[in-house]
Parts: sequence; C-alpha cells; structure tokens
Amino acid sequence: MNAYRYLLPILLIVLLLTGSVATPGISAQTPPPAPAPLPAPAQQPDAALEPGGFIYVEGSRLMRHGKPVTIKGVNYYPRGRPWGEMWDAWDAPQMQAELALAREQLGINAVRVLLPLRVPREIAVLRLRELAQIAGDLDMRLIVTLFDFDNSFPEPGSSAEREHVRYLEAVVGAFA
Repeated sequence: MNAYRYLLPILLIVLLLTGSVATPGISAQTPPPAPAPLPAPAQQPDAALEPGGFIYVEGSRLMRHGKPVTIKGVNYYPRGRPWGEMWDAWDAPQMQAELALAREQLGINAVRVLLPLRVPREIAVLRLRELAQIAGDLDMRLIVTLFDFDNSFPEPGSSAEREHVRYLEAVVGAFA
C-alpha cells in the first residue's frame, strides 16, 4: 500500500502532461493564450538631460547639468571577443552597434572595460580614443580598468615599476 502512495502523484503528473486528464476550464481544442506584448523600453531617468557634461556629487546625489542622474552601468566586452580578445580582434562597428542597443533597450549609461597591461601603449591609446568616441556619441560614460590580468606588483623603485609608471603616463596622459 505504501508504494502506491508515491506512485499515484507520479501517475497523475504523467497523465496531466500527456493530456489524458481534463483540466477544468481548459479543453484540448483551446489554443494557448498569446504571449503578452513586450513592454516599451522604460523612460530613462537621465533621458531628458542634454548630452555631455560632467557627473558630480551634490549632497548625496549624483548630478549632471544641475539635475539628478542615475548611473546604470555594465562591464563590457564585445560578443565573441571576451576579455583581452577585445583589444586583439578590435571591431569598432560591432561595439558601436552593441553599445547603442544597450543604451536604447536597457538604458545603460556607463560602461566599464578592462585593459590588459600586455596591450601596447600606442594601440591602447588609439583604441581607447575610438571607444571613448563611441561611448560619447551615445552619451555613455566610460570607466577604464588598467592593468587587467596583471598581478606582478613590482617592487617600489624597480625597473618593472618604472615601466608600469611609463605605461600609465602614456595611456592616461593621452587623455589628460
């Protein structure tokens, strides 16, 4: 008798899944209801603000152009080009399309990218300029994480530390 106690619920589930048991209010000829339409993208809190401008703190709020702004950001790398591959297989049109979609459909207004130390300075500056232009055209803020994938932590005063400083001067200095 105890075996039937476990078997009965399983049998009922199988019968329901195969349509052998009628469910009240639903007939076999009734088509499933149509899916609900997708909601329109929500109005973004900063959508009414004119593009550009610095974000600053006033009291406990982030402000831009004298109005409160909400940062809605993501880490980003292009589809099919994760992490450091983004810099090796650079595809600005793809990035522009993906970031535009993120801005329009999700309201993303800040993007963080990870720049590995192994990317040569000249290439890093060139590609960061292009990415900054793409983000700026979409009124997005760009957050750049330098020295990604590097955990060498050179000794103070060492030649490796001096090389890191030169890298910073070249990459950050190009935007100062």
